[in-house]
Amino acid sequence: MSQAIRAHLEALYGPERAAPAYAQLAATLAEFAAALAADVASTLPRFIGNFNRGDARARAVTRELLDLADPLPDSATLAAGLAWLRDADLRGASGEAPGPSESRWRG
Repeated sequence: MSQAIRAHLEALYGPERAAPAYAQLAATLAEFAAALAADVASTLPRFIGNFNRGDARARAVTRELLDLADPLPDSATLAAGLAWLRDADLRGASGEAPGPSESRWRG
C-alpha cells in the first residue's frame, strides 16, 4: 500500500491510531482480492455492501450496483480495480467530491 495512504491516515487519526487503520485497510483489500480470485459471484455482493455500509439505502444501492454489473466483470478486471484502490492517492481531489454534509445535498 502506498506511503501516501499511510500519510493520509496519520493526518486523519494521528500516528498512534494510523498504523492499525492502515493494517486493517491493507488486510481488507488483500482479503477481497483473494476472495475475488476464488469466487467472484459470492464476493462482489459482499464487497459492494461493505463500501455502502452505513448508508440509509445500502441494500437498495447494493442491488442497483449488482444489477449494473450483470454480467459480472471477470476476476482480472476486479483485481485491477482493487490494486488501483490500494495504490491510489486521491487526497488532492477529495475536496472536489460532494459529501452528505454539503449544503447542496440538504433538502
